[in-house]
Amino acid sequence: MSRGSAFVTVASTLAAATTGLSLAMGWTQLVLALLLVASLPFLYEGLVRARLTIEQGLLLTLVVVAFAPLPVSVPGGVSFAGNTLDWASLVCLVAVGLWLLRAQAGSRGLLWSVAAVFSVAAFSAVGFVNGADVAYWWRDVRGLLHLAVAAVLVYRTRGPRQLRLLLHTSGVIVSVTAVGVVLAALGVQVFAFRAESAALYVGQASEVYSSTRVIAPAGVMAGALGGVLIACLLMGWARTLGRPPCRVRLWTGVGYLVASLVVVALSFTRGYFVVLVVISLASLAPAASRGWVAVRAVAVCTGVGVVGVAVTSLRGWFPGPLVAFVDGAVEAFSGRVLAGLQPGTISADTSTTWRFRETSEALDAFSENWLVGVGFGAPYRQILPGEVFEGREGLTYIHSSYIWILTKVGLLGSLLVLWLLVLWMRALTRQSGRPPAATGLLGFAMLALAAQMLTSPTPFEIENSVLVGVLVGLTMATSRPARSTVGAGIDTHTPVTSAVRG
Repeated sequence: MSRGSAFVTVASTLAAATTGLSLAMGWTQLVLALLLVASLPFLYEGLVRARLTIEQGLLLTLVVVAFAPLPVSVPGGVSFAGNTLDWASLVCLVAVGLWLLRAQAGSRGLLWSVAAVFSVAAFSAVGFVNGADVAYWWRDVRGLLHLAVAAVLVYRTRGPRQLRLLLHTSGVIVSVTAVGVVLAALGVQVFAFRAESAALYVGQASEVYSSTRVIAPAGVMAGALGGVLIACLLMGWARTLGRPPCRVRLWTGVGYLVASLVVVALSFTRGYFVVLVVISLASLAPAASRGWVAVRAVAVCTGVGVVGVAVTSLRGWFPGPLVAFVDGAVEAFSGRVLAGLQPGTISADTSTTWRFRETSEALDAFSENWLVGVGFGAPYRQILPGEVFEGREGLTYIHSSYIWILTKVGLLGSLLVLWLLVLWMRALTRQSGRPPAATGLLGFAMLALAAQMLTSPTPFEIENSVLVGVLVGLTMATSRPARSTVGAGIDTHTPVTSAVRG
């Protein structure tokens, strides 16, 4: 079977399965499934015309379905047996299936795959012994699937073309998200974003702001992309993203940056802001550009200040609702994000005190299952007084990624994760022709995610696990020269046009 035939067969089977499931679930998903079937020839023709490899197409599809805003009427995945298989997981399973079809016996990729499946199966067995539920087990495992598949896809499709495609795809997603976030903040709910009142709960000093807090799937991505763009602007656009292999136009980058800042600002989320700030500090990494970075930073801050003063003095010329919206957003951002990052506020924040209680329960569970943890999907605590989650939702959820690993897989699994982290660090320090600016961006991106992981299970979340996987893949890929062939799996350097002819 040719590669093109294999792709068409898998896609047709997937569409048929989706249609069959939709028949049993209702007219809305049936119509969507039929639209999916009808669009397959056009999608495939698009791959042919763009000369994308199959794996490049899978990677871009994974990024889109993980981060792109979905309209309110569109389901988040395929429902079956009372559970939902999200679109990102569906893409990952298709990628794994195609790899297995093309894998060569004894290849290194196949051995790594077997080792990963064995490890997940072992800790899954521990989880089911400790009372895991299938739905909660899948919530624990799917993030690992997304991370691994995204990392492998980026690594295997490494090259200048893939880097440009990833950058522009991310920029377009964040730009569309920014439009949806602004509309949601104004009360127009077009996309399935979480919208709630912006508030900071710190005991007697709690404050509820008039602005609406909008949380989008691409929030962390917007923070990371914004940080990268700020760093590149400060280091010199012509020396970073403006030069090969990216060759991004300056005004395109500025547009992506504005969209990123809108998403971060209107989310009123401290974590997104910290990611943006930490990654932007990568501009200080190359010693040769630090002087120019300082000059550009002062110039930009001065320009922003002048524009701010001018706009404030001319606020009477703008419509009243617009002025009220901006004033409310500035007040909420200053109070919830900037003031919320002060040590005194963090220690008294209700969310912080809950995380301390949660961490204490998780460490108690680890002390009782220190070798292999409680396993995937198993509850590690009982419902607590003042529970912030509904029902049993929080019994398997842990905010801190580090405590998550320790509790779920114990000492044995933590040592395995530490070994993989050492390999990642070695790849980061191995230059192999990588520009110092790229090393600085990767290093500070890793530092930002490490900070985010203190208070969020970032590598195990449904969307952000893809972002972590992309970062891991970029680190590994840029530490080695691109190769023209691969040892196992799909031939990543054969365009779909050649695959059809084969």
